Amino acid sequence: MDIYTQHFRVSLSFPGEYRTFVEKIAERLAIILTRDSIFYDKWYEAELAVPNLDTLLQGIYRQRSELVVVFLCQEYENKEWCKLEWRAVRDILKQKNPKSIMLIRFDKTEIPGLFSFDGYILVNKRQSDTIADLILKRLNTHRPSVNKIKNKSIIWIVISVIAMFLFLFYVVTYKISYGNPAILTVNNETSCQLGFYLQGPSARTFGVKEGSEETVEIAAGSYKFGVDTYLCPGKLPPLMGNEVFEAGGSYTLTLGEQALQTKTADTTGQFEIRNDTGAALTVKVGDVSRTVVGGSASISLPVGSYTATIMAKCGSTTESFEITQGETYTGKYWCEGGKVALRNILVSKSGIGEFVVHNDTDGTLTVRVGGESHSVGRGTSKISLPEGNYKASIVARCGSTTESLSIEAGSQYEGHYKCVSY
Repeated sequence: MDIYTQHFRVSLSFPGEYRTFVEKIAERLAIILTRDSIFYDKWYEAELAVPNLDTLLQGIYRQRSELVVVFLCQEYENKEWCKLEWRAVRDILKQKNPKSIMLIRFDKTEIPGLFSFDGYILVNKRQSDTIADLILKRLNTHRPSVNKIKNKSIIWIVISVIAMFLFLFYVVTYKISYGNPAILTVNNETSCQLGFYLQGPSARTFGVKEGSEETVEIAAGSYKFGVDTYLCPGKLPPLMGNEVFEAGGSYTLTLGEQALQTKTADTTGQFEIRNDTGAALTVKVGDVSRTVVGGSASISLPVGSYTATIMAKCGSTTESFEITQGETYTGKYWCEGGKVALRNILVSKSGIGEFVVHNDTDGTLTVRVGGESHSVGRGTSKISLPEGNYKASIVARCGSTTESLSIEAGSQYEGHYKCVSY
């Protein structure tokens, strides 16, 4: 800004004793008129530090101000600089342009060149905001009340906060649901190196040295996994299973010597875990530790007797069972009365089919079929069912549906479910 050419809508002339009062008026005017359109000397200290300041000020008041507001009082009459500014005001009056002058009095001190019939505003007990509003009215500028300004500011602040919150919520939700990886740690407590492979959204193959662990990041979803013992002489793959890894979750799979006992392909059975606790469930069978987040998961075990420890948010329990060749031992677990409840189901592989649930919604599905309720996370899960006809109820966040199933031994019935907007 060039102070020698700048035009102002309002210029303020006052004695320093009333600076606090006048500064409040200047600030109030700047809200409506902008700061650059108000000549208030304190805002231009650097520009006014020049020689011949008297001529610069007279040019501002006489030629480059739409309205000169003069604050008259005893001090104004006695101040040298005020007298200089008053001369510029009198020259404006001489040029018969009184509309450019607005007189405001703090007291009724006689001012040379001012007559009794000249109009003025007496401050008396009026607040600075009131005086500022009168100046704006003189300029014919529409000025909403201060309450409206404050209310409008508050409304915009609230809207901005809500918009920011919704934006952050969307970003965080999107990141958790779609961008955050799951963390899987494979802990090898055996005496030989293991090979670990994953089949699913992120196909991974890696080795884990004896007595060490390996941590990887994988995309969330449903996986098949296996552990190879090709570096353990005379030992076959000890473990196969299914798992659902949720975004942002951390999972640990611990493998010990019992899982690596020598076996043949026809001397294994399955331990199926159905987790209906509503949270992560940790199952430890011998040296094998599994975390099941939702739905079901299976652990391949050699034929024999086992004791499993089941740990959930509502407590823990132990369960003893037998694994026989070609059969599945299923344990269903849920929270009831502040402890883990369970139901054991022994099913023969020869009369079993599978209901394969593909969950493409943004949340968890509740699948009720065959008198059982299953919580199915995003991705693919399998529900083992004896041969027969069933009616399944599928409940998602966006609604529900029913489906008729015909399960045959050794077959799979696949259902794909997603939320659709019409």
